[in-house]
Amino acid sequence: MKKNFQRFALLAAATGALLCVCIPPANSIARRPAFPVANEKVYLYPAIDSSLLSRFSGWPSEASLQAPLRRALRKLDSNLSVEFRRCEKYGLYELVDDSLSAGVRVTPVIGQYQFKKDTLEMPVQMTLRNKMRKTAYIVSMTGRGIYRAKTTPKSPYHYIAILLADFCRTFPYERAAEVFYRPAQSGKPVAQPKKATP
Repeated sequence: MKKNFQRFALLAAATGALLCVCIPPANSIARRPAFPVANEKVYLYPAIDSSLLSRFSGWPSEASLQAPLRRALRKLDSNLSVEFRRCEKYGLYELVDDSLSAGVRVTPVIGQYQFKKDTLEMPVQMTLRNKMRKTAYIVSMTGRGIYRAKTTPKSPYHYIAILLADFCRTFPYERAAEVFYRPAQSGKPVAQPKKATP
């Protein structure tokens, strides 16, 4: 009887140890990043502009005037790069300048604009792809540029320039990089995992 009890105790202890090793704690699962990239090299492509801003009322027809507005919108790229580099220490990845050496590639796309009551709104969708794991993750965000001055702008050109500058200044850059080190936000359709297309 005593031997049977000892055998049962040893079996229970071994089973418990096995479960402890094989099943990670619930809190560690909850802390897993939405799109883990630890020890990976990450490349950030310039944003693809599908905003159709050329249809915006007051958009200049002269190429010399369009160029500064396009450059103002490109501030989104440099600010995203700054945020990705700032978060390297959290996601344990390295942002690189060479797409060929990167295992993870990020492609932002600026969607079609909407305008209402001095507010320019544009969605930005980022697709993150891990080419080795053949996985992808989509993050959707919305940026807003608001004309906050109480005075009338000097011209439609200046009005658009101010809206674009505010859009790039207030864009939620932190949400773009946090998928590398924070869990997916439950109940919020911000980021949705999906299978990467070949």
